[in-house]
Amino acid sequence: VSGEGGFLAPSYSPGEGLSRAMPLAPCLLPTAQICCCRCRIKVSTATRLLYVLFHVLACAVCCLMLSRTVVEAIKENVPLYAVLCEHLPGGASCDLLVGYSAVYRVCFGTACFHLGQAAFLINIKSSTNFRALLHNGFWFLKLLLLVGLWAAAFFIPDQRFIRAWHLVGVCGGFAFILVQLVLITAFAHTWNKNW
Repeated sequence: VSGEGGFLAPSYSPGEGLSRAMPLAPCLLPTAQICCCRCRIKVSTATRLLYVLFHVLACAVCCLMLSRTVVEAIKENVPLYAVLCEHLPGGASCDLLVGYSAVYRVCFGTACFHLGQAAFLINIKSSTNFRALLHNGFWFLKLLLLVGLWAAAFFIPDQRFIRAWHLVGVCGGFAFILVQLVLITAFAHTWNKNW
């Protein structure tokens, strides 16, 4: 069917909308296929890739929360920003929604998500277990849960939370650096021995 200017206008049939939505079905079903991807990869590989994407998303949100440009854009463009600030524990100053406080809260939500997943997977012996199937699928619901935990973290009162989470971050960062130091030393020793 020809539309304005000689371009072809798309014609739709009643069942076509469902067939166009089918590529999004893996996002909602208990599968580990990457959304809208027709490639065949193993379930374990897809699960790892999607958890990496969740981590990259969390890191990107944290970087955006520290950006002055994003802070100004949020203050100017978010409707009812002042009303939202009054209802959050930070008060009317609203430093809670942006800056390092927001980064701590997003990281807290992410940590709760992954610790909950780890606790859920304790004592699983087979990948056919129901809990293992939940671990390897339902990605859209997991994304909603992750975003919900991020949002819930903004309602935690600010008095001791930032200080406590700062100490957790410092101790975790110190432990991470120690582990990396041991691993790189072992790698250098093994590499030197093999040469």
